[in-house]
Amino acid sequence: MNALATLIHYELWALVISLASIVGYQLIIGRINTKGLLYEDGHFSATRVQLLMFTLGGALFYLSLVFENPDPGTLPDVPNELLLILGGSHVLYHSARLASLIREKLGPLTSALRAGGSNNN
Repeated sequence: MNALATLIHYELWALVISLASIVGYQLIIGRINTKGLLYEDGHFSATRVQLLMFTLGGALFYLSLVFENPDPGTLPDVPNELLLILGGSHVLYHSARLASLIREKLGPLTSALRAGGSNNN
């Protein structure tokens, strides 16, 4: 039974490494389009960068907890601090996106109101 568990362990690692290699190769040759990943409405987006960095950092932190886990066969609990940091990062991104959408939708209205108000004076 131990040999079977060892075989499955190595097969899973081979699968993960194979999938990561395929995705990496597709990124390198350009079949996975990443153009505009850090841009929003044609402009560089700092909120997208912070969201990406916090998400990758949180994933790497949790992966380090998995490797340091003294109890094999189980996943460690996700720390509350990590959830708060990731949640705050997502709230910041979505708040900025909502503000951008509101400006986009209300921009013509406010321009029309300003133009109408200046005609009355």
